[in-house]
Amino acid sequence: SILEQSSPWQQRRDVSLPPELLGSGWGPETPAWVLLEECGLEVQADAPQVRWEPEAQDLTCALFACLVLLLGLSP
Repeated sequence: SILEQSSPWQQRRDVSLPPELLGSGWGPETPAWVLLEECGLEVQADAPQVRWEPEAQDLTCALFACLVLLLGLSP
């Protein structure tokens, strides 16, 4: 896959999250926070960021695919 061939995704690093992903807030109770933690990513409270873990790639890709599918089903 493209992610497997891209070296930045093979290293641990902090990734900023786009504001539109966060919705109305950012904290342990927000859906984005919970879903990212469930994928195995370390979520950072001080800034809307996650610490990318290469081991989380499969779960994160599955989450993304599910969200795209759900978005396509919405009217």
